[in-house]
Amino acid sequence: PPTLLAGEIGYRVGRIYTSLSGFSAVSGAGSFQLTAAGAALRAAGFAAWDLGMGMEYKARMGAVMLPRPEFLRRLEELRDGDVEPWTSGMVEADDALEGQVGPGA
Repeated sequence: PPTLLAGEIGYRVGRIYTSLSGFSAVSGAGSFQLTAAGAALRAAGFAAWDLGMGMEYKARMGAVMLPRPEFLRRLEELRDGDVEPWTSGMVEADDALEGQVGPGA
């Protein structure tokens, strides 16, 4: 059976996903987990991903800090939107690398 190397827990409001916490069991798996989660969220139709407080590793992966007024404007704009139905679960590393994650994958 597959071995769980990393994971994510969070919630959604409309078309915004908010990460609460992630974990990784081996070095480097956390970066892979963020990449796979981003691909799945994009495929499902999410328009924003709230990663919480700014940290260097998040910025290295492309995260951008929004000023509070911009964040609140985006929240108001996206909170009533919808995304494709998708039940999360384990993602095979090969599938994530090939972009085969998210709804209908």
